[in-house]
Amino acid sequence: MPQFLPEGHSVLGATLPPAALDALIAAGRPLLVTVCAGRPLARLRRPRVQRTPERATGGVLIALGTGTAAETVTG
Repeated sequence: MPQFLPEGHSVLGATLPPAALDALIAAGRPLLVTVCAGRPLARLRRPRVQRTPERATGGVLIALGTGTAAETVTG
């Protein structure tokens, strides 16, 4: 038997409270993250915020395409 179990007592009675606490923490943490993520989500859904990464990604893709085309022509 593990050391934390009291001698002569029920194994279920000694392990159920820590297991329940672990389950509560395991369920509570993602819930807390979900609730806290809702606030910045409203800001991230604004059109201006969404356009900026799209433009940056488009610029990177154009630069990569230009580099590939130049390399193909010269190489």
